[in-house]
Amino acid sequence: MRIGYPKGWKAEEGDRPNVVQKFISPKGYADGSLVLTIGNLPEEASDDDIKSLFVGDGPSDILPDGAKQLTRRHTKIEQIDADIITYVIRTERAGVKVALHSHTLVLVVNRKLVVVNMSGGLTGDLVDESALIERGKKMGPIFTLCINRIVLPAAWNK
Repeated sequence: MRIGYPKGWKAEEGDRPNVVQKFISPKGYADGSLVLTIGNLPEEASDDDIKSLFVGDGPSDILPDGAKQLTRRHTKIEQIDADIITYVIRTERAGVKVALHSHTLVLVVNRKLVVVNMSGGLTGDLVDESALIERGKKMGPIFTLCINRIVLPAAWNK
């Protein structure tokens, strides 16, 4: 799989389970990051189970606990069913409180769950959600350009 990312962003190896690659804004994580995660589906998951991931308009099952889904729309990447989900979440790590806006692409390739997540955030206790959403809207076109550059070579070798 090949994916595009903004010029000037730093590519790094993944440092968490299932994180394959990350791309970080020159200004750091809060300004923007793009993370590619690939995980295994349960062995017992049928083709119908996989198709059911991409139907309906309700909340996505892949969101982290505490996330507030803003949008969900169905699409295709290289003719494979996919969802694009936007959400906001407040979290804390090592005493630093962060509010994040995320754009997430979810698809299944060769029975692997592929998640591409672009997030940007604001730090502090009193982050206004509308400011966070506005920040996320500015990241939307960048995210769209990145996911439109995804190439799945196996999809072309059929």
